[in-house]
Amino acid sequence: SIKSISYDQAEILAWIIQLYNKRQPFDCDLTASKCVFWNTLPLPKYLFDINPQIDGVKHLSETDNIENECFNSIIFDLPFIVSTGAMNRIKTRFTYFKSEDELYKANENMLKLSFRLLKYKGLLVVKTMDISNNGKQLWVSDYVLSKANEIGFELQDKFILLSNIR
Repeated sequence: SIKSISYDQAEILAWIIQLYNKRQPFDCDLTASKCVFWNTLPLPKYLFDINPQIDGVKHLSETDNIENECFNSIIFDLPFIVSTGAMNRIKTRFTYFKSEDELYKANENMLKLSFRLLKYKGLLVVKTMDISNNGKQLWVSDYVLSKANEIGFELQDKFILLSNIR
């Protein structure tokens, strides 16, 4: 059965593929990185990242050469850390933003790029999360939904990844 919550991101993505992508792999991942969460799922044909780390992933700037409305489905999963302080364990594992403005602008730019690249009625999946930064709650998911709607996207569904830690 398909639920709107899970402790497993691969399970959620498999449900999205089943429900909304005609059981087909995503066409494009704009933040492929090391393709870690594709280990148990079909790899998208087109892989991009701002910092490609493995063979087969092209630099995100190469999307500038791609024609408009060419993909049926796109996914992106931007970093979720904002920090200007000293390095910690999580910052050495993941890319991070140096300011809240940089975080929000990156999300807006990725939504605009996705809108340009998606065919009419195409599927966009955005993996995002709300965070706390310096004691301030950042409702990133609300921002992404609002900005996506402003750009021209329509929300079809929302899935929530639960955490086993606090």
